[in-house]
Amino acid sequence: MFSRISRVYRKTLAIAEKEIKLKLRFPLNFFSEIFIKPFISLIPYIILYAGIFTAQSPNNTLITLYLAKDYPDLFNFLLFNFLKDNFSSSFNQTTYLSWLLVGNIIFIFSRNGFDAFMSRFRTEKYWSTIQGMLLTPINRYLMLLGFVITSFIESMIFFVMMIIISFLVYPIAFYQVILIFLIAFLMILASSGLGLIKGAVYISTESLLTIFELLQFFILFISCYSIPIEYFPESLQFLALINPFYHGVNSAQNIYFGNYSPDLLFSIGYITIFAIVTTILGVYLFNRIWKKFGIHGY
Repeated sequence: MFSRISRVYRKTLAIAEKEIKLKLRFPLNFFSEIFIKPFISLIPYIILYAGIFTAQSPNNTLITLYLAKDYPDLFNFLLFNFLKDNFSSSFNQTTYLSWLLVGNIIFIFSRNGFDAFMSRFRTEKYWSTIQGMLLTPINRYLMLLGFVITSFIESMIFFVMMIIISFLVYPIAFYQVILIFLIAFLMILASSGLGLIKGAVYISTESLLTIFELLQFFILFISCYSIPIEYFPESLQFLALINPFYHGVNSAQNIYFGNYSPDLLFSIGYITIFAIVTTILGVYLFNRIWKKFGIHGY
């Protein structure tokens, strides 16, 4: 039994190592995709929230000066002060950067899980080698697990960078970092299960991929990783509250700032069950879709 587990472990890591080495052929592109680009996407929110918390008059921030070209000064004054007062319910001038960084850690883990299989499937399908890849002597599920581990390693680099930056702004205990890491692990596991279904659809019915891309965007958007939930319409707030990815983001942020409550335990239990269900469902549906519909579009 132990030797079998050991073989599975070695084979899975070998697949992940191979994938990482392939991506490291172009180191700049690799680190740009996993760190630079995600961090750049944060900059507009950082500027916006910094402006909100420093805007005391219509003319003392770059944001206000920019908006003043199109809107009356009174509008700017009211807008910024309104946002400033209301955003403090989720974070304040001291914590907003850490709030953003932690939310985006969960977002990146979730997004990478969704996309864990797509880039490889797309490449193999383009070169007409996907059939051979899926029929390789290596267990198909070990290979898929290797892809997930590859995405996990990439996400970990972003995790470490963001935690370091956030720690410099708002220090926390080591056990909180571990708890946030476990939440991130659950989210990449859950999204990988959904990503496997998405990959199966791409292999068999590529025309439906756009629907899955839109669903992925919507699910991650209402996870409220960069915008507080109170700024969403009530209908979207309801959808966010039943969205496991919102609970992942919210749990990580609450853990970071030490906001422990029974709701936090519920959220962790909810996303744990969701991760288990989506993993099992993803493997089952991938196998069913691939066997029933085969590979089309190449």
